[in-house]
Amino acid sequence: QEATRVNSTITKIIGRDIVLNLESLAYLYSRVPFQIQRAYQIASALFAQQQGTLPITPAQLQILRLLDEHGPMVQTELSNLAATDKSTAGLVLTNLLKRHLVERHTDPEDRRRKRVMITASGQAALATAKAEQIKAEDILFEGMQTGQREQLMGLLARVAGEQSVQCTASWLMRRCLQAVEALLSDEAGLFGLTLRQFCALHVVFCHPGIGEPAIRKLLGYEITNAALVVGLLHEKSLVSARPGSSASRKRYYATPMGRDVLMTVEPKLAAIATEFVHGLSSDEVTQLQRLLGELILRHGDKVKAPLAAFEQAVTLPSWPLPPSSNFVVEHRDALNDLTNRALRQKDAA
Repeated sequence: QEATRVNSTITKIIGRDIVLNLESLAYLYSRVPFQIQRAYQIASALFAQQQGTLPITPAQLQILRLLDEHGPMVQTELSNLAATDKSTAGLVLTNLLKRHLVERHTDPEDRRRKRVMITASGQAALATAKAEQIKAEDILFEGMQTGQREQLMGLLARVAGEQSVQCTASWLMRRCLQAVEALLSDEAGLFGLTLRQFCALHVVFCHPGIGEPAIRKLLGYEITNAALVVGLLHEKSLVSARPGSSASRKRYYATPMGRDVLMTVEPKLAAIATEFVHGLSSDEVTQLQRLLGELILRHGDKVKAPLAAFEQAVTLPSWPLPPSSNFVVEHRDALNDLTNRALRQKDAA
């Protein structure tokens, strides 16, 4: 009965003529950066549910908190402290200025510069948002065994390099993701692939003939994000599209160039994922993977785009996989055979 249920679920996810490669998905799903990104999406969704008609976004909360803790500063100092680029910080500040939660004043030491400071309204909004975030995180950690919450917080703090004992899980996850982005930016170009594009290319390569709705479900992307990512891969000639069962449903295959790019980029990203958790022992990495996996399973329905195959992938005996594992490289021949077989079947049809 369990096998029938799983097969039925898989068929609904990707269709009857595509074989779900659970091992390849487990490889992606067990990557700590992927898990933290997913857990952060869930924490943000829970936070949004606790707020009223004028919500504070996690990015705005971070800026308000930094201004409250460190006092007035110029935008460059603020963006550096927040570990984000100046344009992103500027966009967040613009929204906060419109709501009068922060304000700018001329720097008395250098009249060419403007210092940003939190207002009384901003401090009130910050206090409210902090309380709402605490409620959200109590929900996030519901069902965890005694001590697991503290253990997860401790592991996230070490990965993030955060020393403050007042941190929330959302803050730590955000800092972790910013650390990943910094590591990615150090790898010049990566063939122009973003992390989202890499994940989509990986899924297409391991599931030749897959459609966009299935890609969305396997990666947990919202409709517009999935269409944008797949469209960019197609523009870069990394995937090809063929007509599906209807005019609106295309099937995607990795091109030879897409395969070669994936083979080259994948070990680099594997190395980044390993470097990301270099301060943890292998047992601690495994524990972090398992704790984050439990959160994702428990609250997967809280986000707009649920991760459809996660429950099946984590049941594999190999779950979680070591962060240094190179799935695509190690399984190159088998995956190429799978792609060629799918293309022959499509041509015959």
